[in-house]
Amino acid sequence: MGVADYKETVLSVKASYKPIKKSILSREGEEVDLVCESGGYPEATFSWSDGNNKVLSSNDSHVQTPDQLFQVTSKITVRSSVKNNYTCSIGDGVPNSLLYRFIIPDEIPVIKSSSTSLYIALATTLLVAVIIAVVIIRNYRQRGRSINSSTACRHNLLGLAPT
Repeated sequence: MGVADYKETVLSVKASYKPIKKSILSREGEEVDLVCESGGYPEATFSWSDGNNKVLSSNDSHVQTPDQLFQVTSKITVRSSVKNNYTCSIGDGVPNSLLYRFIIPDEIPVIKSSSTSLYIALATTLLVAVIIAVVIIRNYRQRGRSINSSTACRHNLLGLAPT
């Protein structure tokens, strides 16, 4: 009888992670969410630190895509009024770790205040109201003059003394 010869091979597969996409989302008050996203294989996690290299905790989610890659999203919430740098990096076995830096408050997009829109709307409404009032007053005065002058003409035609 022949003896079977079995050999075992271990294959380790890695798919490079895509460049990190970053975004800043506004929240109520003075807070913003800083978000980092990337995808690749194997499953990895983000780590966050501030400008003083203090490690920060984050809210992470991992979703496996139909092509068996992992879509990793990580978010932290910070105060927009505090000047600081925040860095997200993806690690855990990912070769050549990727990182991205947020500079707060410099990178926060300027959001037009709704109060500015309110002031513009009020000013426009006031201007329209003033124009309408001027037109009404002008028409009233012209009508008053024409009534007085037509009454005077009738009195002259009839030979009556003006009243």
